[in-house]
Amino acid sequence: MTVFQLVQQQYDEMTRTEKSVAACFMHHTQAFAFSTLEQAAELADTSTTSVIRFCRRLGFAGYKEFQRSLQSDVSRHLDLSERLDESLQAGSRNALLEKTLSESIQNLEQTFADFQSQCLEDATNRICRAKRIFVFGMRESFALAHYAYTRLLTVRPEVYMLDVGYNAMFERALDLTEDDLCIWFLFHRYTAVSRQMLQFVRSQGVQMLLITEAPFEEISGYADVVLLCQVQTGGMKNSSVAPICLMDYLCNAVAFREPSRTSKRFSEFEKGLDEADILSDQL
Repeated sequence: MTVFQLVQQQYDEMTRTEKSVAACFMHHTQAFAFSTLEQAAELADTSTTSVIRFCRRLGFAGYKEFQRSLQSDVSRHLDLSERLDESLQAGSRNALLEKTLSESIQNLEQTFADFQSQCLEDATNRICRAKRIFVFGMRESFALAHYAYTRLLTVRPEVYMLDVGYNAMFERALDLTEDDLCIWFLFHRYTAVSRQMLQFVRSQGVQMLLITEAPFEEISGYADVVLLCQVQTGGMKNSSVAPICLMDYLCNAVAFREPSRTSKRFSEFEKGLDEADILSDQL
């Protein structure tokens, strides 16, 4: 059941104040999805406490949980043209810039506020111990996978993109072993191939680190570690800020975990660049 349906279902049982917030919500659903608690309260012309009570009436622990569920609903029901129309309502370029920055910061805060230290520790340990790392992502997630590949290759050996044509994908996966680790980026909109590959690779006994946006049972069950990132925005496309920041953290954590190996790798890397005369300090 969507958040909108929950509001409709429980509307008659709400208090007068809750109904006032509900009416505002039904007319400004997109705004509630991507506004702070204070902004939502101002929009509904009420207090933040009243908005929180409204969220709890619907069965959510608070505004953050309510908003995440709403963001998930919104992203799945708006196509690109509709999201463009919503984005245009931001007004001037200055307002759009402020909105983009605000949403990015909010995604980062929500992402790292929710992480349990044990999950990050587990992910770091698996990246350090794995014999080989294979990174996978399709469509927009491909850019995230490639970013992770270039970052991880800097701090440890044996990192590869699981990037082959569809006709050879499953054959390549047959070469993976339980000593390997796959880092899987899977964000809405999902591709059928991504989910098929996730299930197939997991059936090979390969360790799996899944980086995604919500704990969907049908995919999270295939992973040893699931790291959730907030990526929703009111713009045309979702944001990649949080998963990129997460990968930066994991790479730094790997480097700090084994500083001697990392330092040696950095030295060899810099030496190779100098000998090959690849970089130039002159413009």
